[in-house]
Amino acid sequence: MTGDVRLRGMGGSMQGSRFFAVGTSDGAESVAVHTNTEFKTWQVLFRVLEAQFGIPAVPGV
Repeated sequence: MTGDVRLRGMGGSMQGSRFFAVGTSDGAESVAVHTNTEFKTWQVLFRVLEAQFGIPAVPGV
């Protein structure tokens, strides 16, 4: 739970690929992302969550 927003999701990676899906617990909003490149941090995830749900990115992760 972050502020007033409760999120549920999952993510994972495999050689050259990352996937994550996150949504509100009531199902009103969701986002899923798949990349065909192995990025070095989860910062992309945090930026997507910030854009979709208005949650500030976690610094330094």
